[in-house]
Amino acid sequence: MKQYVDTLLVPHLKEVLTTELSKEVVEKVLECIRDLAEEMGPHCVEDHLEWIVSVIEDLLDKKALCQGKDIDVEEPEGDERDEDEESEEEDEDDLDHDELILGNATDLVIALSKCLQNSFLPCLQRLGPKLVRYLGEEHGKSDRIMVIGCLAETFNQCPAALTVYFNDFMQVLFKHSTSDDGSLNRNVSYGMAICADKASPEQFLPHLANTLVAIKQMHTASEEPDAKDNCLAAIVRILERYRD
Repeated sequence: MKQYVDTLLVPHLKEVLTTELSKEVVEKVLECIRDLAEEMGPHCVEDHLEWIVSVIEDLLDKKALCQGKDIDVEEPEGDERDEDEESEEEDEDDLDHDELILGNATDLVIALSKCLQNSFLPCLQRLGPKLVRYLGEEHGKSDRIMVIGCLAETFNQCPAALTVYFNDFMQVLFKHSTSDDGSLNRNVSYGMAICADKASPEQFLPHLANTLVAIKQMHTASEEPDAKDNCLAAIVRILERYRD
């Protein structure tokens, strides 16, 4: 099976990514790589890790071929209103696919962290700064939700990375803990639970009181049952480790 992956599948995927303009096709390629990591394990991805990480970097930087923009300098002809409406629909489609590509990229990051565990740290050191850019105010809330969820689960699978990035991640979580958005609060509370569970007591204890307050506020502000459940689960997880 590894020979098939090395000699046939990966070369084909590389060719697709270097020639394909369709974002839908690129999304499928990312899903395929994710499935390889999840189903086949480290031995199928380790030899191709440099390429995989480079692919994710290009997508996060929006430098992939499928993310290029065609420039049309000609004046529109015919019914300008119809063409404007068509252009707006195309822009909406692009936004949808950009969100899907980010979702697939973050899913792939999570799959690789599960596959490689603490060995994923060098990869995250390359990808982390690019992911964090999506937490800026210029990005939509859905981007921030995906990235926070991605980082939380990555740190869960790769605790060595949490040791390095603990302080930065806690600040991200506190910054995003004042919303009434259930999806955001669900991921933020999960991230806080991971920090409590995976970080050393020396790192987490100074933040214990503020974390409990933040989770309580998110529980109160959230209407969605899954967000409230995550908040309660986070408190239980924290108290199980820090009973004293």
